[in-house]
Amino acid sequence: MVRHVPNILSLLRLGLSPVFVGLLLLPGFRTRLLALFLFVVAALTDWFDGQIARAYRARTRLGQFLDPLADKVLTISAFLCLPLLYPSHFPWPAIALIILRDIWITGLRIWAERQHRPIPTSELARWKTALQMLFLVYALLWLTLYAHPDWQPTARFWLEHAFTSAWLWTLVGLSVWTAVDYSRMWFRQTAV
Repeated sequence: MVRHVPNILSLLRLGLSPVFVGLLLLPGFRTRLLALFLFVVAALTDWFDGQIARAYRARTRLGQFLDPLADKVLTISAFLCLPLLYPSHFPWPAIALIILRDIWITGLRIWAERQHRPIPTSELARWKTALQMLFLVYALLWLTLYAHPDWQPTARFWLEHAFTSAWLWTLVGLSVWTAVDYSRMWFRQTAV
């Protein structure tokens, strides 16, 4: 039974993603707070499914595919919402590069899986995902507080701070870097 828990957590993350988006896009502090809570829960399932899979040696081919897919659905959903909620400081080009990388890598993984040559998740990609999740929690926290009149000035300060922009563009750089890394890995693998 424990062998299936990581995949169940990945499926839970997939299921929470549309609920999170629906709540986040509704106006109001409470709905955004609930959306933030769901995002954090979904992000934590990513950490737990990896821990359980390693501790119980419950790694499966399905899990190797499902876990990164669930990550991408959650992060793409969140990244798409950022410029919709605060377009002046979450530029579409940055968001598009992050999303296009995730779509490219997901497509590459699907193709590799069909060729019976699965692509394992790289250590750099794990770090990129962790930094993305932290960034999204950070951005969603300030977007949530922005919906509360008492917190709007503070939230605006942090949403518009250079730190936020620098972090976003660092994620863009990591996304491009890991896309190139995975692409090279795949082409080397298929050349053999």
